[in-house]
Amino acid sequence: EEDALLAGHLRLLAAAWQADPPDPSAGERLLPQLIGAFLMPADSHCRAGPLSRPAIYDLLLQLCASNCRCLRALSLALRPLHRIHGWEVPAPPEPRGQCGLVGLKNGGATCYMNSVLQQLFMVPGLAAAVLSTPDPTATAGDEQNTATAATTVATAASGSSVDGGGSSESGDGALYQLQLVLAHLLELQQQYYVPDQLWANFSLWGEKVNPREQQDAFAFFQALIDQTDEQAKRPLLSAFFRGRFKHLIESEQCEHRCELEEDFYGLHLPVQSGSLEAALHAFVRGETMQADNAYSCERCGNRKVTALRRTRIASLPPVLCFHLKRFDYDWLRGQPLKSDLYFSFPRRVELGPFMASAAGASSGDSASDGPQQQQQKEQEMQEQQQPSNYNLVGVVIHSGKASAGHYYSLVRERRPGELG
Repeated sequence: EEDALLAGHLRLLAAAWQADPPDPSAGERLLPQLIGAFLMPADSHCRAGPLSRPAIYDLLLQLCASNCRCLRALSLALRPLHRIHGWEVPAPPEPRGQCGLVGLKNGGATCYMNSVLQQLFMVPGLAAAVLSTPDPTATAGDEQNTATAATTVATAASGSSVDGGGSSESGDGALYQLQLVLAHLLELQQQYYVPDQLWANFSLWGEKVNPREQQDAFAFFQALIDQTDEQAKRPLLSAFFRGRFKHLIESEQCEHRCELEEDFYGLHLPVQSGSLEAALHAFVRGETMQADNAYSCERCGNRKVTALRRTRIASLPPVLCFHLKRFDYDWLRGQPLKSDLYFSFPRRVELGPFMASAAGASSGDSASDGPQQQQQKEQEMQEQQQPSNYNLVGVVIHSGKASAGHYYSLVRERRPGELG
């Protein structure tokens, strides 16, 4: 009853104050009484109840609405009630650096994400393609649901905060999170961006990632491509990085052969070869299948025959990735291993000799080729005309041990239209 009576008096006072504002000094005298006697008294016994407390807040707003002296008095009255330590005050964000690029904050062990994301951002046309992809949660005819990219870029351009800013109505999928990161890298006017939404929502092997646990950068790269394409319902990132292998098994004891094509996002090469050229030659050299590992020819009634199995590149992507296999696992000791062997690579590589079309041309033509073989050779001739020269544009580097270390990227800025 007393609380309701106090609330009524306070609302009456607020209405009278609004109708006929008194001298500004009256508000300065009233402020300490409201705070000290009702809201935050010195004896820690708050006299304001659930009804009068909102009325006090409304009256305080009324007092400070058009009176700078009251606003200053309120600030001075509240300041002693908040004890702030120097180390608890976040430093103001620095503006974007002179280089014109925006960094990504490390969440503890998210360097594997940051190094890949910075490489993706530098691929010409990739950010535009991702940001122009509509929100997959939008429905036809929904005029209020605009493209995610436009909203994200507008938010990033304001530069209001370096952190992710909490959840979003557009969903927690990989596509939206990638749009969010790329938009901030493109438009944020601060030194770095905190991709905390990506940390909270991205999954590897069916489990949410832990920002404090390091993962493999190439595994993140592949998972990001798969999840983004799946949500976009079309080839999005894979349009930049997907090539095709041609696996060929040729029998030495019959005329039959087996061909199988497979997509790839990178060429996995062992570092033991010592150089990129040697690793590529070893990759396409082939393997003889014989004895216990002989090939079972289905067209010969599953007869075991000696065969040559080899892999060639059927088609190349616009941006080609090489994955150096430095990591392994010691199953006897139960610990991960990392190879620090030297591996050299040129700034420009020609992949024509490793294409399936080159292998077909070297084997020669046969007058007995049927229509299917002729069609296959025509396709290989078209693939042979595909550009196969690549320039080095970026390197993702891991320093440290297999169990702990740090990823970072070296990226070359490209000219418009130059992919790699």
